[in-house]
Amino acid sequence: MTQVTKFLRLPIVSLLFAAAPVRSLNASDIERVNTPAPGAWPQANVTGCGITGLPPTDIIDSCTEVLHPDAPDIRGYWKDPSSGYILEHIAQCGSRWIDTSKSVHHDFLSCTGVMGDSLGCMDYSGMDIIVKDGLCTPITAACKFEQDGDGNKCINLYTNTSVGTVTKAVSRCLQANGTMMWVNPFEAVLYAKVPEEDEPNCIKCFGGDHDGVVVYDSDGELPCVYEERRWMRCKDDEDATESPTSRGDSITGSLALYTTFASCVVILCSVFSMLTS
Repeated sequence: MTQVTKFLRLPIVSLLFAAAPVRSLNASDIERVNTPAPGAWPQANVTGCGITGLPPTDIIDSCTEVLHPDAPDIRGYWKDPSSGYILEHIAQCGSRWIDTSKSVHHDFLSCTGVMGDSLGCMDYSGMDIIVKDGLCTPITAACKFEQDGDGNKCINLYTNTSVGTVTKAVSRCLQANGTMMWVNPFEAVLYAKVPEEDEPNCIKCFGGDHDGVVVYDSDGELPCVYEERRWMRCKDDEDATESPTSRGDSITGSLALYTTFASCVVILCSVFSMLTS
């Protein structure tokens, strides 16, 4: 028997190359995510709230729990067809629901429909962040899986009114043709699903003093106001100015990945050498 054959029959090799077991991960096993803020929630009457770069949308990607049977499957990016602008990303797992926009994460740990059970959204007003220069205004809301008058599955959001009653604030209902009806007290907009090949990989400034500045990661900081930011599918050869913060983080990350890979190669070579000597 050759040295190589002996090496291949060793148990440690089987462990190294065996497929790792798939770990079951429920939505409740993953910590709540909040919109970046100057301190722990709730921060009030201070500025500094809001997502600064490319909004992360992989928060519960590792979740393996089956989607709640009453929930509409509205996972993915959604846009307003009239403008073509991508407006939000929705993540779902089990009864958990996360709505991410350019400025905020609204994470509902479980759609119980109950206000005050700590399982709904405990975050900040996206509107105040946008129009009031990052103002932190704490909000709470609950979500519930319901149906509209046509039998379409919906995620309805509830919140407290100024007089202490609970009212429905926003609805998102999946339509039979794959579109989503977004309804608030002032308007109803039919959203279109963004095709997978058009899903954004960057966020870019349009107009103003910072026109063309782009970031490709969540650690980057766009200098433009939220009204000038656009979620986009950037091409590799696109003529754009990358944010200095984003560029620096990208270089650092690449170096760290190379270092980790090189270390793994050295370790495996050492093991091979010891076992075949």
